[in-house]
Amino acid sequence: MAFLDARTSANATEQGQLNIPVTDVYEIFGQIGLSLSGATGSTPIRVQMDGTFVVQNDPSLPSSVLVEVLVVRGLDSKDPVVYRDFLQILPPADPSQDIFITQYSFSAADFNVPSGGPAIYTAFIRVPDGTDPNLITRIGPENFNGLANNG
Repeated sequence: MAFLDARTSANATEQGQLNIPVTDVYEIFGQIGLSLSGATGSTPIRVQMDGTFVVQNDPSLPSSVLVEVLVVRGLDSKDPVVYRDFLQILPPADPSQDIFITQYSFSAADFNVPSGGPAIYTAFIRVPDGTDPNLITRIGPENFNGLANNG
């Protein structure tokens, strides 16, 4: 297997560096462009990705909330989906608790990636059910990594 490229998108490296409400609109939390120029002939190109983000919820969260994570090959949320998952965030067991923090990490893979240019991957986050944007907040860290190989 031949190494082609590896990239990292670090939106925030420490907890508390961000204060971005999660809304029902797809928001980018990571984006990478991998060079595929060293790919050879008919052997498949594979891309392995991983990412992490941290959110906090207000203690007044009335019930559980789903947070959607979407990774696409491309720039837009309508591009080919490589990975989609939903994280369920529960209200704190003790409502007097200040803030409840949730970390989410994932791994994804894309096989038989088309050659002929860079492979761009974008990671998005949103709450699909229209949850009040003041209840779930991205606080960091956030990162998105990718590695392309051929063979």
